[in-house]
Amino acid sequence: MEHHKILSNYKVWCGQCPSDQYVDFLGIFTPKWFWTGKRMDEVSENQYVETTYPDFEEEYFEIIDLLEAIECAGEKFTMIELGAGFGRWSVKAIKAAELNRKQCKVTALEAEPAHYEMMFMHFHENGINPKEHQLLHLAVSARNESVNFIIGHADVWYGQAIVPEGYVNCQMEYPDAEVVKIDAVTLDSLIEKDEIIDLIDMDIQGVEYDVLAPVIDLLDKSVKRIHIGTHGAEIEENLRNLFSSHGWIKKYDFECGKRMMTEYGEVEFCDGVQTWINPRLQLV
Repeated sequence: MEHHKILSNYKVWCGQCPSDQYVDFLGIFTPKWFWTGKRMDEVSENQYVETTYPDFEEEYFEIIDLLEAIECAGEKFTMIELGAGFGRWSVKAIKAAELNRKQCKVTALEAEPAHYEMMFMHFHENGINPKEHQLLHLAVSARNESVNFIIGHADVWYGQAIVPEGYVNCQMEYPDAEVVKIDAVTLDSLIEKDEIIDLIDMDIQGVEYDVLAPVIDLLDKSVKRIHIGTHGAEIEENLRNLFSSHGWIKKYDFECGKRMMTEYGEVEFCDGVQTWINPRLQLV
């Protein structure tokens, strides 16, 4: 299976990598404990690594969206990442923009407090100054007010979410998770007047339609492309209706929890994937 043509613009990274880290084809380092929760007791040693392009799986479409959005940007690439976790897509954006000799401005929101701290670590370990971007310890919601948010088990779990009042933790794998109050903002508060956003990348665990629908008119004016991790058939259908009714062009639409045929063969989707292109600002 051939890779997307945009990847040919990037030479896969090779070099020395600490044994306690992963490295991807862009040369971005990530501590293994961010995923496993297990820190190495022994001293990390460097080892030579030859990376490869991403596998044909759920996140393949996300990297293609990111690289295409950078290619279509002007001299400066602007991105908002919602539900950023440790900021891995923001870091990919900054590094890929740098390889394209473009300036980059990233706004990254993360509500889980430990993930928010890990985001600063991830930036620093990849030679990026967080002060040059906007990293916010906030949730995104339909209203500018505090929300109930489930947190915990941050080194092995990335599904923390806004939950209703009176929520009782039913996450059997994560028994120590707890619900706290987190400040939240609306998406329109993150977009400056007359600002053009090249990409919004969002994984916000079930409130995607609630966040996007109230600001669709602003998105029409200000956002070129939106990549959405989806969490439910009803949400997916609502998003289709929302963006189609405003004339957006559907690029990807894969349902969550299903194995679906793609141009790269069959792919198992945990989260769904929807990508929408704004024809008022660009066509791809």
